[in-house]
Amino acid sequence: MFTTEPLIWAKDDEGHRHLCPYGALGDVNHVAADEKMDCLSDDSSLSSWRTVPSNDPMGRIKFPDSVSLN
Repeated sequence: MFTTEPLIWAKDDEGHRHLCPYGALGDVNHVAADEKMDCLSDDSSLSSWRTVPSNDPMGRIKFPDSVSLN
């Protein structure tokens, strides 16, 4: 059986986005310089930043509000 690790887009200090394994980052909203080597790709191959799943201009991941049923 295979297991997969989610890939996420996160920004570095220069504002470039990188496609990285979730577990490779200390902060899911930021890619540190030493973490870039674990990332698969960056935004240089994209035609527009709008093709990145997070359209937030700050590049932050937005989660929906969690509502308790209790």
